[in-house]
Amino acid sequence: MNPLNPPVKPALEALWTLLLAFALGSAVASLAMEPLTSLYGDTPRRDWMLQLFAAVGFFILPAAWIRTRRQIQGFPDLTSSAPALPWSVLLAWAAVPPLAAFGLEQISWYWREGLSAWPALADWWTAEAEQATRIQTLLEAPLLVDQWGVALVLVPLAALGEEFFFRGTLLPLWSQAYGKRMALLLSTLLFAVAHLSLSQLPFLLGAGFLLGLAYVQTGQLWVPMAAHLAHNGLTLLIAKLSPTAEYGFADQPPHSAGLIVGTVLLCAALGVFLYRAHRNHPTEQGAPAPTAEE
Repeated sequence: MNPLNPPVKPALEALWTLLLAFALGSAVASLAMEPLTSLYGDTPRRDWMLQLFAAVGFFILPAAWIRTRRQIQGFPDLTSSAPALPWSVLLAWAAVPPLAAFGLEQISWYWREGLSAWPALADWWTAEAEQATRIQTLLEAPLLVDQWGVALVLVPLAALGEEFFFRGTLLPLWSQAYGKRMALLLSTLLFAVAHLSLSQLPFLLGAGFLLGLAYVQTGQLWVPMAAHLAHNGLTLLIAKLSPTAEYGFADQPPHSAGLIVGTVLLCAALGVFLYRAHRNHPTEQGAPAPTAEE
């Protein structure tokens, strides 16, 4: 079977997309490593450019290939008509995930503290700490061109590429195969697993669910993209401006109690607003997920 011509059944096509993403991402990263090392050595420029190529290979290329192939061969479009929701509702859905992220990151910190006493996980924490150190080194790159390159990789490329892959491609494929609830669960689990971070598991599960829910409820891919972009941008800004902040591991909870309480209250207010908006628009309340066939 042609590796670039996957099965047409949605469930198998989603699995094929995952395998294609792993193959392309690994191949692109491997091919880019030697020339980038020859050009820049073991420097921040090599590392952020390697991250750039890997993100393109893992997320953007396989998703673009699957969507283009389906369009050429006349299969159901993965970006179908969206429910007619007011801009206020769309913006509220875009605001909930980045706001809730502050509380989810706090929960992840206590989660990690609770698991840190397990000797069996010592090697895992060491590997995650090394990864966090590498990212911190990128954030502290002295040259302006490298600082902009790191920002490009960590904010728009990571946010838009991951949403294009997880919510824009895999979630609709799984919706066609299993319905939107199971698709939301699968995309949430895969999003968390793909980040390979046990310490941030509560945050990744919560964020993946909220981003997927925003797409399912609005039918607009730009909504979770905007939410993801806002979170990554805020995370980068906090890490660069706060002298005590770290991008990853930290010796203290990442956010103040006041910030957590404030964002929780704001998320609750947005939740009430969204509930009332859907209740006042009964024709939209049961709107199906994009391309979902239940």
